[in-house]
Amino acid sequence: MLPILLLAPASWLGCQRGVSGTGQHAVGGPPAPPSSAVSATPASSTPKTPVAVLAEGPARTFRPAPDLIALDDGARFSRTEFEDKALSAGGPRAIRATDEGSLLLVLDDQSPRPLLARTVPLRSVVDEDRELAPGWHTLVAFIQTASEVELSVVHFQIELELPRLDSEAKCALLSPGGTVHTSPSAEVELLAAPLSADVRRLEYFTRDADPLSLAPGLSALARGLPSGDHRLGVRCFDAAGKLIGASERTVTINADARPKGPAP
Repeated sequence: MLPILLLAPASWLGCQRGVSGTGQHAVGGPPAPPSSAVSATPASSTPKTPVAVLAEGPARTFRPAPDLIALDDGARFSRTEFEDKALSAGGPRAIRATDEGSLLLVLDDQSPRPLLARTVPLRSVVDEDRELAPGWHTLVAFIQTASEVELSVVHFQIELELPRLDSEAKCALLSPGGTVHTSPSAEVELLAAPLSADVRRLEYFTRDADPLSLAPGLSALARGLPSGDHRLGVRCFDAAGKLIGASERTVTINADARPKGPAP
């Protein structure tokens, strides 16, 4: 397993829907499409006149928790083995979180989804109507609280036998994903996890705002995102400032939702 940076980064989202290899379905419920490789939206795609703003958000401590899911890191599966493989919650903490619906999974750049059964088919982490591409994939399991994120990272390979070094994800966008229901004045929090000790800087981005560079462990708050589909993501850089990874997905913002007032 790759080392996980014990630094501090942010909140969770509302409901989700499928997008560009992402979607939100409960794992163990209807399966839901993958993206086998991270890709960063070029910085040049940021508009000259941003309509939204990214600001520094709260920090959380990331704590390795390798027993969240029972799946061997580095496993290789044939297509048939993958279809038949079971995915289970790990230790007592993971089982309790599964029963509560708070154990969340992110496969590659797909939207997060809760693991709703203690044992489900591994194929159920893949978005529906999509086939997971041959090669390496990264599955992140996490439990988020107000002060920390417990994190387990597992890499597995389908069909091929490729070296891992250049294939492993270096960072993962944990939230938001799918559809976020919010009010026009509310903030949408972007939370990314560094998956390698090489990560020294994160850069959150959306085409509607100037990118925001932060230390690993800090989240970003997006303000002013209009209703519609938005490409949200994070890039990660090493100590020399070299881009070493990225994670992004399409998120639908419903900014027409308004908080309920007090009952009459």
